[in-house]
Amino acid sequence: MTDKKTKGNPHGWGSSETRKSLSHYQLSPRIQIVAGDIIKVSKGTYYTKSDGSKIRIAKKRGKWVVRAIFENKDGDIELDISQHGAVLLTENATIRVTGKDLPSNIMKQITRTPHKVKLATPRFKRKRKAV
Repeated sequence: MTDKKTKGNPHGWGSSETRKSLSHYQLSPRIQIVAGDIIKVSKGTYYTKSDGSKIRIAKKRGKWVVRAIFENKDGDIELDISQHGAVLLTENATIRVTGKDLPSNIMKQITRTPHKVKLATPRFKRKRKAV
């Protein structure tokens, strides 16, 4: 959302945050994702070809670090993520993880779907049963 024109900002340049910040995202009944967690990302936006086949547009390969968690104006959850293990912060992204499939406003062949996330490594080491 663009800022209002004021004496100090006569052109109204800039933007203000309209999303609500959240402390965590409940992935499952026992697992919460918080800022700093390392995740793997799949699914997401796809293009539908004329023969009906689907092609994923932006694949998020590898591991990603969650930087922030937000709820947008529609009530969908969004994660701000960046590439894990990169020397430079080469790629940052905001992905939507809840909500409906939405057709693109620009091209009807593109469908924006929520991304699927999972923890890259388990939080706790699994224990074997003692015999």
